[in-house]
Amino acid sequence: MRGNYSIGTVSVENGSDIVTGLGVLWRGVLFPGDQIVIGADTEHYQIDEIQEFNRLKLLTNYQGSTQSDVAYIAGPSVVQLSDPSYTVNKTTIDADGSDYVAISGLPNPSQVTVEVPPDTGIPDQPTTLVTDGEFRMTTTIPGQYTITVHAHDYADFEVTIDADPA
Repeated sequence: MRGNYSIGTVSVENGSDIVTGLGVLWRGVLFPGDQIVIGADTEHYQIDEIQEFNRLKLLTNYQGSTQSDVAYIAGPSVVQLSDPSYTVNKTTIDADGSDYVAISGLPNPSQVTVEVPPDTGIPDQPTTLVTDGEFRMTTTIPGQYTITVHAHDYADFEVTIDADPA
C-alpha cells in the first residue's frame, strides 16, 4: 500500500493550478487522483497530472493565499475533513468477529491512542506510532474502545469500537 508523501516544501499562487516543489521527487510517487493539502490550509486539492519531478497540476485552481516554501502532504490517503467529524479517505475498518479491528490507509506517520473501557482492569494504553498506514488491535475483554488518530493538527479523527468477544 502506498503512503503519503511530505518530503520537501511547495510554492503555489492563488488562482493557479500549478504547484512547484523544492526538494521533492514526485514522479513515480504521486499519481493523478491523489490529493494534496498545502501549508496550514484544510482544503484538499486533487492532483490532475505530475508534469515534472517537482511540478504538478491540480484539477482545480488553488483558492488559498499565495504561499512559498511551505509544508504539504500528498498521496492516496490524505485525511478528508467532513462535517461534523473527520474520516479518512480510502480507509477501511475491518472486524474479525468482534475482538479484532484493523484501520488501514492512515496518513504516515500517525499517532494512535486507544481509550479502554472503564472498570476492566486494563491499564492505560501507550500512544502507538504508526508508520505503515495500518493500526491493528485485538482484545478479549468486552466493552467500548475509543481509537483516536492524530496525524496533523487538521487531521485528527476518532472511531469507537464495541468489542463483544465470543
